Amino acid sequence: MTGRCWLYCRRENVSVLWIGPLRTPSVESELYACGQCIAELVSLAREERRRRELPEHRVCEHRELERRDGKTFCSGCARQIYL
Repeated sequence: MTGRCWLYCRRENVSVLWIGPLRTPSVESELYACGQCIAELVSLAREERRRRELPEHRVCEHRELERRDGKTFCSGCARQIYL
């Protein structure tokens, strides 16, 4: 279908796909987007998923150490410590 992209580029007379309903307190409509904007939206969603899947960044002070197989490791984060 040809129409207006409702996402980022807002171009007119481009090939668009229906991506779902749009509902706000004052408007209900159908949402259409071009291929480039859909690709950008998918990229943002993947980036957000990766961000959420990463463990929270925390700084380990390596206060407690342990020896395993002749090597030193932090008991808190399990990283090898090079002394």
